[in-house]
Amino acid sequence: MYVARAQWSQPDAGDPAPCFRLGDLVRVTWATVKVDPPNPRAHAFHVELRTEVVALLSADCDLVDRTPPKRKGVLISPLRDLPKNIARDSDLLQALKAASVQPTGEMKIPVNLFYFEPLERSQDPAIGEGVIHLEMISPLTFGVLKTGTKLAELTEERRQDLRERLKFHFGRLTAD
Repeated sequence: MYVARAQWSQPDAGDPAPCFRLGDLVRVTWATVKVDPPNPRAHAFHVELRTEVVALLSADCDLVDRTPPKRKGVLISPLRDLPKNIARDSDLLQALKAASVQPTGEMKIPVNLFYFEPLERSQDPAIGEGVIHLEMISPLTFGVLKTGTKLAELTEERRQDLRERLKFHFGRLTAD
């Protein structure tokens, strides 16, 4: 599922490092400031600092740090634990792990989830198997992404599978 670190993608000629790709797992830290409550005389605020592992969902060309920036930010989805109902059901788990091109017969593939295998690294805490929820996409500024730590890069086959799942999820035709 993952490319060996020594074989991670390198930036194209003229593009600055780091080289991010669709589906990369990255540990990022960012802050959210909330004004509570809005009061013209006094401003009280809360700062929430978050560090989490996210998967990059922007196209590869949008993940290049250009000057001036091509985009204001990138799209991410946080890596979450496997849903308990899927973890307990071996058929659902098998369907979740299946590639989108793999014949699944009567399996009901969870269309809003994409599976990530466990990631073990000696320099980072181990990351267990998890999923991203395709409807939990958030923007992240490129400046915050550049301060993150790339943890893993998907193989070309898994990256293509993620592209297919994204296309299917957002391009589904409804009965309406």
